[in-house]
Amino acid sequence: MMFKIFNKSLLKLVAILSIVLIISNFSLSSYASEITSRTDNVLIVYDSKKETDYNRDILNIMRTLLGRFSSDIKLLKLSNYDGEINKNYYSHIFILGINENSYDNDNKTKNLISSLNLYKGTICWLGYGIENLLEHKKYNLDYIGKTNNIVSVNYRGKSYNLEEHYIFNIVESKDTSNKVIGSINDTLNKYPYIINDKNLFYVSKLDLDGVLFYIFCDSLNDIFNIKRFDKGRIFVRIEDVHAFRDPKDLVNIADYLSSKDIPFTIALIPAYVNPKNHKITTLSESPEIVKAIKYMQDKGGTVILHGYTHQYKKEEVSGEGYEFWDGKKDEPLKENMKIFVKDRVLSGLRVCIENGIYPLAFEAPHYAMESDGYKELKKYFSTYMGQHQNNNKKFSTNTYPYIIRDTEEFNILIPENLGYIDPEDKFTFQHIKENLDKLSIVRGFSGGFFFHSYLNIEYLKNTIEYLEKQNIEFMNLRDFNNWVKVDEIQIRNNGDEIIVNYDRDLEENIKSDIRFKSISNISKILIFIVSISVLIFMIIFIYFKRIDKKKFLK
Repeated sequence: MMFKIFNKSLLKLVAILSIVLIISNFSLSSYASEITSRTDNVLIVYDSKKETDYNRDILNIMRTLLGRFSSDIKLLKLSNYDGEINKNYYSHIFILGINENSYDNDNKTKNLISSLNLYKGTICWLGYGIENLLEHKKYNLDYIGKTNNIVSVNYRGKSYNLEEHYIFNIVESKDTSNKVIGSINDTLNKYPYIINDKNLFYVSKLDLDGVLFYIFCDSLNDIFNIKRFDKGRIFVRIEDVHAFRDPKDLVNIADYLSSKDIPFTIALIPAYVNPKNHKITTLSESPEIVKAIKYMQDKGGTVILHGYTHQYKKEEVSGEGYEFWDGKKDEPLKENMKIFVKDRVLSGLRVCIENGIYPLAFEAPHYAMESDGYKELKKYFSTYMGQHQNNNKKFSTNTYPYIIRDTEEFNILIPENLGYIDPEDKFTFQHIKENLDKLSIVRGFSGGFFFHSYLNIEYLKNTIEYLEKQNIEFMNLRDFNNWVKVDEIQIRNNGDEIIVNYDRDLEENIKSDIRFKSISNISKILIFIVSISVLIFMIIFIYFKRIDKKKFLK
């Protein structure tokens, strides 16, 4: 008897464990392109934070990019190097040679090179200064010099023309066993663009956009020994939806995408500011738009919060202005970003909740936000969708070719990298195609584009048809475990199911506040009408009194 009971219990336990394993295996296989070896520890050694000719912060971009492969990334400026590296801790060391003369043969560089020669992990050197390492003859590579005559790059069997004359550092392999991962050409000669010798990967030009950047991004899969990739996925985002959009356009877009079984996202601006009269119109005052948004959700759309008003101060119009950046002065806002970001997020979420709409991610207007803003958003949103402003001084954004997790600024970053549909640009469709060609270089890529609902839907249809011909898989934001947590508000999804927890009094408070504002507005109007009426009465009274006085004097 005891044996039978034990046997039944064992069978139940085995069944439960089997179910858990099946679910776990399914989850892991669904996100193979997002899940990489998070046990890697990375050190970035750098000589400068910025490019000399641009506003972009190379260090911030590189740290974010490598967040794809590691959540433990440390930074070390060459001038602060004390002669020691914890060689047993770091699995990868990246050397950024940004400025031509930064890795001169001084004591700091000599000490660094000595440490690298003893290091057993993976080294990736980018750009300038490689000659200092190669002088020690550990690697079968010779430094040749520099050239700006390169016209094309070859990678994985394809050739790509280069429009600009970049300066490349040229090395030559002395061993046929060295692996040339990509090559560059000057019409007469071919040189390595990325080459691997022993534990060293060398990239002869550090670039932050264009085809060279995407080739480097894909080579990181080899540098981190990633073997498994999902099919590339693209998101479709309907941009700048607010109270004054045409609900018929939104419904037509939803019907079209649903008919193609394509999920999409809706970048929602909950409140619209008219700069002429400074009037704020929320979704609550546009029931037809609310109805259309809910219809879009039923058809496969997922709402993301696109700021609160998509503008800053009274002079900017919603959908055109910035919100978390001073667009006129091109500088950070003179605000306490912790307070400001939270206030705008809460204001937007409360309007959404009052109308039964529940965003699952965030997108900053124009992608403009300083680092402190991103860090504050990270507390409230699991998922950020868009490009990345990489510095705190001047507006400058960049993008990435895959989803990035667990960085200083983001929990999950889903990059927009294909651009948007602009009918005023006759090459708009060509730009999207070219961007997709570059993105497709990267194994396990992710990305997306956006479309404004007021445009002719044929532009969207043409883009979708092209992507379908390329056998593109479309991204569903609800495939991610998204969450939103701000004070009393908690929103998360379990697949298509959206779970919402918040103080139920909040909705009544919001409604009461709206009713109070409406009554207050009506009261102001009545006071104005009464005041005008009294004024007119007084003018008439005085006028007739004067007439009577004249008659009396006669």
